[in-house]
Amino acid sequence: MTRVTDGNKSPGSTISNGNTTQALLDDLEARGYKLSVNERGNLSTEPDGPPMTPVIWHALQANYTKLVRLLKPPVADSNVVTETNVRKDNTDWSKVVNLTPERGEERERVVHEYRALCQAVDVVVKAAGPKDFIEGMMMHSVEMDKRGSGRDIEAERRIEAAKKGGACGGCGRALSDGETVYAKVRVYAGMWGSLTPRPGPRFEAVSVCKGCAPKYMSTPLSSSFETQIDAKGSTVRTYYDAGVAEMPCATCQRPVRHERTTRWQPRVYCCYRCEYTYHNRRRSERDEHLRQKVCEVCAEGFTATRAHAKTCSPACKQKAYRQRRK
Repeated sequence: MTRVTDGNKSPGSTISNGNTTQALLDDLEARGYKLSVNERGNLSTEPDGPPMTPVIWHALQANYTKLVRLLKPPVADSNVVTETNVRKDNTDWSKVVNLTPERGEERERVVHEYRALCQAVDVVVKAAGPKDFIEGMMMHSVEMDKRGSGRDIEAERRIEAAKKGGACGGCGRALSDGETVYAKVRVYAGMWGSLTPRPGPRFEAVSVCKGCAPKYMSTPLSSSFETQIDAKGSTVRTYYDAGVAEMPCATCQRPVRHERTTRWQPRVYCCYRCEYTYHNRRRSERDEHLRQKVCEVCAEGFTATRAHAKTCSPACKQKAYRQRRK
């Protein structure tokens, strides 16, 4: 057994630091050190206890993980998430405008419920007996998706609708035709960090309506200038103010208000769908000359939809197939 001399005691005093963690814990408690594990999973001592000496500090560091496991309260071995672990939520979150939990008691309560859910899912995964760490992580992710809270499910639904266009990512309201959207505004996207010691809320930048946009973006803009928005040379009037500008979407021409940056932005988009639609159209126009072909059956010129097409119609395609079979 390793013996370490403690400076708080007489020269002959020693502290056990070798055989068992329980023996070390009993030795420290006999010297007046009361150890506990806080909500974050960190080891802490009572403030009114004896001073922390270098010898005691090194003994704690050498056995830190074992002491945390020994002092951490056990989790009930149950495959069912009971009411005592996770509070049942009957709120209709589709009717709630702002899903972000307020700082203070509400956010602490949401984080506490999320931690309880993570502990219940850990019990389910351990009972299933995954083969390796990767399989355990995948099972943990699937179980968390099944047991997700109504707030997080509604937040993900609103964000996906905003990416497709025509909906606000904050309140979920459908946008009218020609209504101005406010791009890249941070909205609540659910809780995250189920496999980390400090889970918390997650935010994502999406397009929102005027009611969900910050005040500095929704104020009227006073200045304007002409700017080029595409390679064809067409220009539009861009309205701007201190740190904010407004331009039409490069795909659907919906007014988009966004933050100005030091980097020049020749075009903006109201949603993710408009962004990839614009780039797909530009790529198709750029490679159009590669799709100008001559049909190998009827010798007629045509514009192919694919670069490797050889026939102009299904009839010529079938005829070419019959010729190859001969």
